Amino acid sequence: MDCYSKLKSHRFDPPGGWRWPCRFSLEELNTTYHKLFGYNWFELNADRAIKTIEVFHVGKDRVYGAVRLEDGGYQHLESCTIEELDWFLFIGQSFLAREETWMPNPLFGKLGREDALITIDLLQQL
Repeated sequence: MDCYSKLKSHRFDPPGGWRWPCRFSLEELNTTYHKLFGYNWFELNADRAIKTIEVFHVGKDRVYGAVRLEDGGYQHLESCTIEELDWFLFIGQSFLAREETWMPNPLFGKLGREDALITIDLLQQL
């Protein structure tokens, strides 16, 4: 099993207990979720239980977004940290763009920041 496959087999955190090093800034994540997947809101959860941990809601119209994971399960983009939102861009096969419509994730498996940014740049030129 190669490094990428091993990493992608973990749904929420990389193996060994280390934290995912967030590749994108909050502004870049906001732009990515808006431009690539058509979400129209990306907001801080003001009612979070632990105020020191910032978690964000992502969605379209009145519906939370969701990511389909490699194992077939999915996760709503509700109360996610920026590290989780970044991690989902690596391990998520597709995102719920509209009701019942899943859009393939062009950043799936792009481990490095540079590869991911190049992919986003190329997609914006199409």
